[in-house]
Amino acid sequence: MFTVDKKDVAKILVQFGVYGEVSGTEELLRYRYERDNPDSKEVRLILKVSFLDRAPMVVKFKNEDGVTQAMVQEQTAFSEHLASQGVPTARYYRSEEGYVLRRTFNGYTVLITAEDFQPGEIKTVNPSIAERTGRLLALTHNIAERDRRHTGAPVLFDPFDRNELFSFEIFEAFGPRFQGEDEVLFRKICRAYQERMEQLAPLRGRERYAVQGDISDCNLFLTPDGRVGMFDFNNCGDNILFCDAVMQGVFEARLMDYERTLTEAYSQELFDSFLAGYQSERPFSEEERAMVPHLCAVIAAFARIDLIYRADCLEKRIETGDREGVTAMLREIERRIVR
Repeated sequence: MFTVDKKDVAKILVQFGVYGEVSGTEELLRYRYERDNPDSKEVRLILKVSFLDRAPMVVKFKNEDGVTQAMVQEQTAFSEHLASQGVPTARYYRSEEGYVLRRTFNGYTVLITAEDFQPGEIKTVNPSIAERTGRLLALTHNIAERDRRHTGAPVLFDPFDRNELFSFEIFEAFGPRFQGEDEVLFRKICRAYQERMEQLAPLRGRERYAVQGDISDCNLFLTPDGRVGMFDFNNCGDNILFCDAVMQGVFEARLMDYERTLTEAYSQELFDSFLAGYQSERPFSEEERAMVPHLCAVIAAFARIDLIYRADCLEKRIETGDREGVTAMLREIERRIVR
């Protein structure tokens, strides 16, 4: 397992121009790749570093498939560019090699970044937070488009590729297991999906710009003056800005922690608040407004959480032979995609 001690961290920080006396470190996040593969050299470790003589910092160590030093450099540079334009973000530190160091510790070669620890992390989302988050996202989109910022990295929320919100491909793979009424429903759902995607097809040719990529509540903070800021550009990449806005809005409205029980009506209120904030800074075109319900329908119908993650997900119902449960869920998917 990859480890570093206080002395290692202090030496690293000197290379970023930070000479404070380190008093301790705390693991904020560690991916345990070795559980699946004892020989794995993949690393994702985030440390909070405390000092005797200055405010805390965050040091990140990473070695993951597909992640390059150039990619992390571009992600970090985008965060710093947003900060230079007035967007509240955590400050990153530069070394003589740029924002990213590449070092080897105990047989592990890792990419390292250093940033200020950002207090004020948002714990729960309400309509006011959703509205301010939408406004924040629009500001970052405006900057990225105006200044033609790109990272060359993929994103979590791309409706035309694998994404973390929904997957028609997972649903489609269940097809051979449906019979009778379920097979009829399956075919109807597939046709409706194709019709929805045809309405979204004009988006495919749009230029992609840099986005933060993951505005979950744990990556947001409140400034002393009440603005919402963002940190953690680990999933920063290039996306179609309209798609990023809608999919991040759905993410904010359905998969966060909330101040009260999440009902369908409350989720819609959160989503509407998010888009209202977004459009106060970056209004949708008439064509985009017409596309919102199509993209939302696809996300709702094929949400990964309902297909493979929940205790009563479609996959579990199929595997346990719950035919009534399968039919009921297919009817719900039909309602979501056809409505």
